[in-house]
Amino acid sequence: MSIEFIQDTLSVTADQAETLILDDGRRLAWLQCGDPSGIPVLFLHGTPDSRFGGLLFHDLAKAAGLRIISPDRPGYGKSDFQPNRNLGDWSSDVRQLLDHLCIERVIVWGISGGGAYCCILARDLSDRIAGVLTVCGMMPPTREEHAASKLFIKLGVFFAKLPKILSFPLFRAIYSNMAKSNTEEARLKMLKVLPEESRQDALDLHLFHFMALSGESNRSAGPAGARQEMQLYAADASTFDFGMIHTPFTIMHGEEDVNVPVSIARRVEAAIPQSKAIYFPGEAHTFWFPNRQRMIDELKQLADSAKK
Repeated sequence: MSIEFIQDTLSVTADQAETLILDDGRRLAWLQCGDPSGIPVLFLHGTPDSRFGGLLFHDLAKAAGLRIISPDRPGYGKSDFQPNRNLGDWSSDVRQLLDHLCIERVIVWGISGGGAYCCILARDLSDRIAGVLTVCGMMPPTREEHAASKLFIKLGVFFAKLPKILSFPLFRAIYSNMAKSNTEEARLKMLKVLPEESRQDALDLHLFHFMALSGESNRSAGPAGARQEMQLYAADASTFDFGMIHTPFTIMHGEEDVNVPVSIARRVEAAIPQSKAIYFPGEAHTFWFPNRQRMIDELKQLADSAKK
């Protein structure tokens, strides 16, 4: 088995990926970075993003002794679309990926739209998941949380209800704009939208470089995966039983997040017995930009706890 570790993240191309053919014949794609001999960490990207999201943390992960495995979910990047899937189907894909990589146990780390998948894996693969970290993690919202959201949840429900003939062109436009995000003009526009305190961090992370790679890769994949995921996140929150999760679980969330309201994080914290929550007063969805070392430290703590 050939395993490819990314060493120079800025030289990565939009086509670059490791792939595996799953039991049902679909292709699953991922990238690896950080420390090749380090503690395995499964990074779950946001919505709509891709495997390139994990590369943002290559340098910090390498210094901390963490091996990041960053897969595309179905319909994103180079992972094949999976018709009629639900959130729980991700568990089978991940189990096959871990088996393929000969990894017995892994820390799971999800940002934004990767949040619910962290919970699914902790519930379904408790024998393989040593710990979980969610950062501004999205979950299927309650009605109250939908009302409190000013952006992501409302947009998600809106997209989920649109027929393909209307939603597909919108997602194609999003991906096209993402693919252009590393141009000087686009960078300047997006920097103006970010909170002032996050702008230099975005540049230091080469955020727009990786956004462009995700946009290009997802543009090739098509819009079906993102639309499907929006539909999954628009599902009834009552179908999500967090009480079945007994894995060490850390939550990091900005208290002023308008994309994913902090009430979602508090609901998850209250429902999971072994949870630890860290809230950031006055911080929004991008609070993690200047707190990326803190995320790495929390991952290390989870890994150290798993050894005891």
